Amino acid sequence: MRPRDRVSVLWTGDRLLVLLFLILTIGYGAGALRLRDGLMSDVVGPRSFPLLLTGIALLLAIVFLYRALRDAETPRWRPAERLRDLVPLGLLFGYVLALQPFGYILSTLVFVVVTMRAVGHPGWRGTILFAVGLTAVTYLLFEHAFDVELPPGSLFAWLM
Repeated sequence: MRPRDRVSVLWTGDRLLVLLFLILTIGYGAGALRLRDGLMSDVVGPRSFPLLLTGIALLLAIVFLYRALRDAETPRWRPAERLRDLVPLGLLFGYVLALQPFGYILSTLVFVVVTMRAVGHPGWRGTILFAVGLTAVTYLLFEHAFDVELPPGSLFAWLM
């Protein structure tokens, strides 16, 4: 495989995420190196666990990238598929913008339904049931179990 083809193999879905994970892991490891060792004579200090996680994550990411480069075929460029892959990212951006005016419950419900349909989940019934269940469980978990106040929505503030 030519070097140019190897680069194009990296720019596909899961491999791109592994590259991002690799960059974040390196940043995490750099932060862990700045931690001081504990004052106690214990071998395991505050640096040890983050450095262990960094090592394991780096090893896994490098193994995955090696296998991807070794085994993968050169993907054909299909602009329509690339744009379709960006739809969930656009929906996530819209969800973040909708949280304040529409509130957590309505924004999450609409986001989950539209995202599931966009990625190809068949059938409205299952999609809506899942969205309602997920929204209800996460709302109850954060509001009552974790005591985190979720945005009620400025458009619906008069109801409160």
